[in-house]
Amino acid sequence: MISRRRRRCAGMPVTIEVHRAQVERVLSSPEGPVYRMVRRMANTVLNEAKRRVPVDHGTLRASLQVAMHTSPGRVWAVIGSSLHYAIYVHNGTGIYGPRKRRIVPISSKVLAWESRDPKTTPKNRGTMVFAPSVAGMEPRPFLVDALQDVAQRRGWNFRRGGGGS
Repeated sequence: MISRRRRRCAGMPVTIEVHRAQVERVLSSPEGPVYRMVRRMANTVLNEAKRRVPVDHGTLRASLQVAMHTSPGRVWAVIGSSLHYAIYVHNGTGIYGPRKRRIVPISSKVLAWESRDPKTTPKNRGTMVFAPSVAGMEPRPFLVDALQDVAQRRGWNFRRGGGGS
């Protein structure tokens, strides 16, 4: 669709034509410069997040990815992981998480897990640990920290939340 406007500029008639399909292609097509710029920005944040994520076996780091999205006139990227525990690492658990209370067992008297702490566990063999409750894990907000750090270094303005919906 083409929209036309007739105006006068310095006494001369001027016609302005806006080719909406071309504007849309520039704004949100994967071949367009805006899409490519957002993808580059997202990959920069992704690389910083991979540098910051806590690593045990590297599974969480390897799962981090960028998903690009478009809608008419908008382009955005989502950076994250599909692993179920990623949110707990990022936001914390127990007294450090959103509920702000100790973790207690639901259907037994104690929590039980296998410790793999190299300082206390000989030859990588797990030791069973039992506890009536645990404080939880402090948050490691590697994604938010990566975005804030990259944004500050690059002079970007951003707002938290929002997403693409």
